Amino acid sequence: MPPAGNRRVSPQRGGPLLRVAPCGNTSSWESQGSGKGTHSAMLAEDLDLVHIGVGDILRWNVQHHTKLGAQIRRTMAAGSLVSDDVIEGVVKDRLDQHDWNYGFIIDGVPAQRAPG
Repeated sequence: MPPAGNRRVSPQRGGPLLRVAPCGNTSSWESQGSGKGTHSAMLAEDLDLVHIGVGDILRWNVQHHTKLGAQIRRTMAAGSLVSDDVIEGVVKDRLDQHDWNYGFIIDGVPAQRAPG
């Protein structure tokens, strides 16, 4: 069942606040290591949403030696972050699978692009 209303929830005391929109799509804003991924996965399960872990997708590509994985490996070896364009492409490709009925939670998308 999709979540009702536009509300803020914290799945566990002290966890990151998540914004749940009426359609079920959710955004989480917290610092690294705060438990966003863990809480996002728990919330997705509780609300019957699809959890899209961008880091999981990137790691899968590196481990399976895909073309994207090679690009990611080179970027990380250079000490750089994976570009927003690559992240956006990964998310778009994942959303194009249309295996989500009531909505999704995307974990690992940059909060905003760098000015430019």
